[in-house]
Amino acid sequence: MLIKCPECESVASDQADFCPRCGYKLGMDVEHPDFEPAAWNAVFNKYDMFVRGSVFDKLGSVVLVGAVFLGVLFLVWIGFLVVELFG
Repeated sequence: MLIKCPECESVASDQADFCPRCGYKLGMDVEHPDFEPAAWNAVFNKYDMFVRGSVFDKLGSVVLVGAVFLGVLFLVWIGFLVVELFG
């Protein structure tokens, strides 16, 4: 079942201990009522783009860079092939 994170309002599994987006501890323990998600945010603040970014956004960037790299590699290979055949 999916629940909404009270800190960032993103969707998380009810089985998750922490919100995958902001790191908020889901299902606050009665033993630890003084838990402050702001403290976790301060720890991960310098890694903000990794913590807060969507997995699909990161994956899309990796796929785009990989596709451009393979395209350039293909064009270089075609260039060598043309030189070998006609040069």
